Amino acid sequence: MKNKLYLLAVLLLSTACFDEYEGSLAPSEAWIYFPKASENVIESAEDGLRTELIFAGPLRETDLSIPFTVSTNSDLVEGEDYTLPAGELIIPAGQSSATVTLLASVIDNDLPEGNKSLTFTLATIEGISAGFPGPDGNRNSITVNIVEDDFFVFGFTSFEEPEAGENYVDPNGADN
Repeated sequence: MKNKLYLLAVLLLSTACFDEYEGSLAPSEAWIYFPKASENVIESAEDGLRTELIFAGPLRETDLSIPFTVSTNSDLVEGEDYTLPAGELIIPAGQSSATVTLLASVIDNDLPEGNKSLTFTLATIEGISAGFPGPDGNRNSITVNIVEDDFFVFGFTSFEEPEAGENYVDPNGADN
């Protein structure tokens, strides 16, 4: 009997929790969010970086323009390390997702500076929340990691010095 009461209590409690979570997802609400928390792009990528952006809500009859901000925790400089796309992120009318351009280009250099990152954060639009409530976090932002492709050379050694020409001196006195 105790087991049956315990099982009944667990079922009622889990149903109440589900209803509470389900109730927060009212059909009249809408969200925009990134499905991933981060993306990697190699420094020598010629095409920049594109990723998916999702709109959860009633489909719209007009394009959805989403403003965003960019922040960095490293010494990245726009125009020297990357270029941003012009304008806002767009989800076309009648669609619930779109592939958007976050970086128009990544500018390759020959300096071994290490990996760097930028964070793109979506702005809330009237009637549409940035991010999605749920167990995976808010997802109103995405971190883009620009992965270094130049490696630092600590030094090298050689028994032949190419700058000395084709001949070298034999320590035993023989010329070659």
